[in-house]
Amino acid sequence: MDLTILIAILIMALATFLTRRLMLLVPKKYLTVRVKRGLLFVPIGIFSGLIFPTLFFDAGKLVWKFDYLLTTLVCILLMLWKKDFLFSFVGSLIFIVAIQFLIEVMECLFDQRKNSFLREMKQ
Repeated sequence: MDLTILIAILIMALATFLTRRLMLLVPKKYLTVRVKRGLLFVPIGIFSGLIFPTLFFDAGKLVWKFDYLLTTLVCILLMLWKKDFLFSFVGSLIFIVAIQFLIEVMECLFDQRKNSFLREMKQ
């Protein structure tokens, strides 16, 4: 492993540890109810910031990935229905795998029909 990568990993680990540890050391009287409520949304904001660009951008260009958007909708609906993160995650994961499998099967069938049509045209 390169030394610069190792140093970067150690610095990131230290930064993560310190930010989490410092939040535990802040006295409770400084954290108002409003601040506590606001801090509850930090993980959702970070998760959204990591996930949403993959839905709309590819190599810096705006694209519509229909299967990703449909899977996101399925995940949200499962979350609203069951109120269970793991269930919605596993359900949407199964959904995207099934969609990708169906797309592959349909592409194979389309290629077979196209090839047989081209063979008939040559004869």
